[in-house]
Amino acid sequence: MKKPVRDERIIQEAMKQNSLGFTILFFGLLFDILCRQFLFHQPISSYWDLALLFFGTSIYLAVKRISSGIYTGKVSVKRIIPSSIIASIVYSAVNYRYFKNTDLLELFIGAITFFVGFLAVNLLMQYVSQKKNKQILKDE
Repeated sequence: MKKPVRDERIIQEAMKQNSLGFTILFFGLLFDILCRQFLFHQPISSYWDLALLFFGTSIYLAVKRISSGIYTGKVSVKRIIPSSIIASIVYSAVNYRYFKNTDLLELFIGAITFFVGFLAVNLLMQYVSQKKNKQILKDE
């Protein structure tokens, strides 16, 4: 029996299908975690394995993209500020609504701290990835 021919087109199509399957699984897992937390009000001890799997995979993907120089683009604060603002608002809303934190000064300080941290981590990730990308291009 002959081995089937696998050219680049077939391999690329298989990789696309695997990527789509992973994306559906990844966001399905996120949806499951959010439903358990916010709709069913389950304690995290009942789904810590799913949360660990989701966040571990997220960290792994971020580290791999950064270390391979894929997470690049023009390092720009203007591009990251809107997502940092939205993330800070969501962080504050979750603290207010679900953790019953009603002290406005504490919410404001937490939002500012989260904003600065989110912005700094994103800029650092882009900087390191861009540096790695330049190093890879220089070696070729």
